Amino acid sequence: KMSTRYKITDNISARASVSSGFRAPTLHQIYTQKAQYSFVPGQGIQVGGLINNVSTQAKLLDIPELDAETSNNFTIGFTGKLENNISFTVDYYHISVQDRIVLGTEITATGDAANPLDVLLTENNLSDISFFSNAIDTRTSGIDVVVSKRNIAIGDGDLDLNLSGNYTIQNERVGDVKNIALVANAGQSVVNDTQEALFFTSRPQTKWILGANYEIAKFGFSLNNTLFGKTKFAQQGLQDLE
Repeated sequence: KMSTRYKITDNISARASVSSGFRAPTLHQIYTQKAQYSFVPGQGIQVGGLINNVSTQAKLLDIPELDAETSNNFTIGFTGKLENNISFTVDYYHISVQDRIVLGTEITATGDAANPLDVLLTENNLSDISFFSNAIDTRTSGIDVVVSKRNIAIGDGDLDLNLSGNYTIQNERVGDVKNIALVANAGQSVVNDTQEALFFTSRPQTKWILGANYEIAKFGFSLNNTLFGKTKFAQQGLQDLE
């Protein structure tokens, strides 16, 4: 990480930082495996569920072992103290995440007995599978704002006001989903519309918090109000909700 701060005036400063990072796969993402058995007429006992990336089934499907997520971050902004006990910070941020780990949606047979995916599922008595993978790259950017005014004399006490908020400019997938060949060639994907909405549009584009804190003698009183912006959810078989 590298950061810098430049004093423009006695009361206003500019600041910026650049950093990189990583997040290793967790134990449950690597090793969790669960199976559900069901009887299908004409096909016998079928097994479906979550397979881990170091299992025999994963090797049969050429599912790669999980790698660490990596990220690059950049911020730039201003901070200052004005007259009448007013202070503020305004920061722009940009975060890029590569090889983000995702629990994929269920992958099922295509109905074409000659399809390589169907062949493998049939030969191993698998009805459906899901697995963790480094499936997507993402990009997020936005603006953070904090404004506060302190020591407002009211009666025998002091009132502090604080307004903080975030506005998301970008929150999106970068590039195509990184599907394994068997899944891609079968016309399926480990990330569906429901998951896309969960990752991105289900999070509010903006959020603001207005807080007030009043102190008098040995007592303190606080009141906070949070405003969330619009979100959009997608559910398979249902109309999108906002």
